[in-house]
Amino acid sequence: MRRVLLVSGVALGALLLGMAALFLLVDPNSFRGQIAGELQKQLHRPVNLGKMSLSLYPLGVGVEDLAIGEKPEIPTGQPFQPPLIRQSSCNLRGTREILLHYSRSNPATCRAF
Repeated sequence: MRRVLLVSGVALGALLLGMAALFLLVDPNSFRGQIAGELQKQLHRPVNLGKMSLSLYPLGVGVEDLAIGEKPEIPTGQPFQPPLIRQSSCNLRGTREILLHYSRSNPATCRAF
């Protein structure tokens, strides 16, 4: 019984240490260009992402100044294309369905869902 508690405690400590390292060492802003490029490919629209941050609970990513533009081939009658969607701040949370879909697919070909 004592050994089970010790192993459980060590496993929990390692999990907490790993999560702390993730938040301290991984900067989501370093992936901003890659994420925006993939979104543009999937949506066929210009995408602009502002500052990004990680959140532990609920597990997800925060994005400031999110803008999704209109398709370039759609005329708006204005000298510039205003964004179709503009959000000053949003939180993108992982759900069980997304995690299950991602774990079953090849990450290299994973599509936005």
